[in-house]
Amino acid sequence: MDRLRLRGRLLASLLGLVFLLAFIDRAVFIATGFMFSDDPRFFLLLFYAPLALLFLHAFWSLGRRGILLLLSAGLVGAAGEVAALRWGAFGVRYVYHLDVPGETVAVGGFPLLVSLYWMAFIYVGSSLVTAIADGSKRRPGGLTLALLDGLAVTAIDAAMDPVQVAIGSWSWLGGGPWFAVPLENFLGWFLTAFAVTLPFRLFGGLSPDPGSLPPWARYIPSAIYGILMGAFAISLWFLDIRGPLLAVFLGMGPFLLLALAALRR
Repeated sequence: MDRLRLRGRLLASLLGLVFLLAFIDRAVFIATGFMFSDDPRFFLLLFYAPLALLFLHAFWSLGRRGILLLLSAGLVGAAGEVAALRWGAFGVRYVYHLDVPGETVAVGGFPLLVSLYWMAFIYVGSSLVTAIADGSKRRPGGLTLALLDGLAVTAIDAAMDPVQVAIGSWSWLGGGPWFAVPLENFLGWFLTAFAVTLPFRLFGGLSPDPGSLPPWARYIPSAIYGILMGAFAISLWFLDIRGPLLAVFLGMGPFLLLALAALRR
């Protein structure tokens, strides 16, 4: 079996597993109000399956640039959060509740696994922006692309943060106007994603290497972004937090639709 076909089969198997796990988790939540991912074993499987998928996708499609992007996202995201937990983020403070599954190993109140979220979200968001740019007739400059990266990643958190606050993963001291989340949080997300991707956009580029993966594998970041959209929308609906649904459909939706349209060209 040639290398390209082997890579395709492995990615397809992981993608199928991610869809299956996400479906089980949301189906149980809809039926019982209980998140199946509250079980630490299921949580780790649900967490590491998409992460492994994205790591392989990044390495095979971008080579060293992909791994460097992931490591940069994890390190910059972790450094920013440790600083924010110690001194406050733009004048506001928050705290992680370290009794939730997968978030018990921490440094300075920062769960180490959260750095992996930064890797996944920044890679997925920037991949969608790359797909949109590669499919456009007039490619935007590096600064514009990094700004769009920041928006694509921040849109994820605008939908995610109210869910995580509601289920007790973390809380903001003093709350905030966006369903108990302060707006400064989103500025932090935007600046972090922007700072991580800007050097790549200006000097390296993030377009996949031709022939590194089967053509259908270009859709994997969009599929993960779509899974996140669906999971957040379902959680917000059944937690009776309807306002942030606008962030799901008006924030994340355009990036997903534009990326899918560009990939089909």
